[in-house]
Amino acid sequence: MPQNHYEGMFLIDSGKFANDPPGVMTHVRELLSKTGAAVESDRVWLDGKLAYPIDGRRRGVHFLVYFQGEGNANTEIARQVRLSDLVLRHIVIRHPEVMWDRLVAAISPVEEKEAATKSETTEKTTEKTTEKTAEETAEETAEETAEETTEETTEETTEETTEETAEETAEETAEETAEETAEETAEETAEETAEETAEETAEETAEETAEETAEEETSSDDDSESAGNDAESGDEEPETAEASETT
Repeated sequence: MPQNHYEGMFLIDSGKFANDPPGVMTHVRELLSKTGAAVESDRVWLDGKLAYPIDGRRRGVHFLVYFQGEGNANTEIARQVRLSDLVLRHIVIRHPEVMWDRLVAAISPVEEKEAATKSETTEKTTEKTTEKTAEETAEETAEETAEETTEETTEETTEETTEETAEETAEETAEETAEETAEETAEETAEETAEETAEETAEETAEETAEETAEEETSSDDDSESAGNDAESGDEEPETAEASETT
């Protein structure tokens, strides 16, 4: 069964204790052993006047004992105390193990105290080392996480920036290409239109000029013929006149 940690205070008749201190302390230890308890440490705590008489005794010795026992130890200890003619009163308190260890160390001899102190120092050193290691591990983990996060963020930002730049460049290039193409097309169209218009105008002008020239030539021929006819008519009239005169 699991062992509990107890603190026991036993009030003993001062007269009987004074007659045989080792014997009285041994009596209390044996009393606890009969209940199955294991005594860890004990000492005389106080020898003085009682606040009120107990069984006609006005003075008593307080004997402090730290021991381990089963859960039903209090019942058996109470029965053994009633059978004892040395123990006047007693009280037993259960403590947590950590507190119990410190209480035991507090009443232990110097060597035991030093050992307990070393134990506590070792525990504290271990705790500090563990805390320091945990802090360093946490810092390293935080740094690694921060670096990874920064790298990922940088990569994502770079990718996004590259994509945005590529899109903007593509849009700008497309716009510039469209504008240049439109300008070139407009220029080519204008040049072609101008050439076609010039050619058409030249052709029309040439045709009109040719027609006018032809008409002028025709008119000149007609005028020449009319003049020739008039001349012949003039020559014939005198002949007619001469014939009339002859007649």
